[in-house]
Amino acid sequence: MKHPEYQYPPYFKAKLLLAIGDKENSFSAFLPFAKKKRNDFWVWDALADAFSEKEKKIACFCKALSLKTPEDYLVKTRQKLADLLINEKKYDEAKTEIEQIIKVRENNKWKIPPIIKQWQKQDWYSSAKSLGNNKEFYLRHAGEAEEVLFDDIPEEIVVVEFINKNKHILNFVKDKAKNGFFNYESLLKDPQIGDILSVRIKSVGNEGFYKAITVKQMPRSTETSAIKEFEGRINIIPPHNFGFVDDVFFEPNIINNNNIAENQPIKGSAILSFNKNKKEWGWKAFEVNV
Repeated sequence: MKHPEYQYPPYFKAKLLLAIGDKENSFSAFLPFAKKKRNDFWVWDALADAFSEKEKKIACFCKALSLKTPEDYLVKTRQKLADLLINEKKYDEAKTEIEQIIKVRENNKWKIPPIIKQWQKQDWYSSAKSLGNNKEFYLRHAGEAEEVLFDDIPEEIVVVEFINKNKHILNFVKDKAKNGFFNYESLLKDPQIGDILSVRIKSVGNEGFYKAITVKQMPRSTETSAIKEFEGRINIIPPHNFGFVDDVFFEPNIINNNNIAENQPIKGSAILSFNKNKKEWGWKAFEVNV
């Protein structure tokens, strides 16, 4: 490209292709631009127009509405999503969107569109329950939109090794060759240590930080080399009150919270963990049965 500073030609090309009904080539033309502008809500709104499948449209609108954007800009996107939700008989979620649209329009003294007034008069609207917001709904579906955009990046299976809930940061481990951390806000609701995730991630810098692109929780039966089962008798080391079952390390809080006594038989699950002080890999208990 002779002029990389010109960012919008792919967008306008895609819009022209979409206007003549060439949705497949429209999507291909729009894809590189959408990846660069993925944090702009209107990109996902526009991307929804390139799909005919309702599920993908809903996912794109959910992604658009999950981004930090002034509410005044979102009324049309909310209306498009509400229309789809009504057709899918997701009436509680639809009513939640409609109420938000009305609130913003009234605050700005904008007219209420006739279609919204029509929806309010329908039987489903009076019986539907407003949810206050649709954040959980967005979280469940926005990942589908990201998958469409980044399906050329391979998914990896990783395990949650540590969580900083205040900063929405989690540490993960894949194997002895790869571990790190990323911000999970807007991607996961309530991750737990030992959760198995399928992720698309990109390394940022050299300090182990990754940018999470897509994140999906996987069943516990998912195969991973970062978790193993163990069984045996514990050896507790005073006075610090940590312990071992064979090569599995027990932190004091695990011992204290479970009232574990010296030489007690225990079985459970351990996660692969890197000891920065000793600069070596080992196993750390995170789930026990006593």
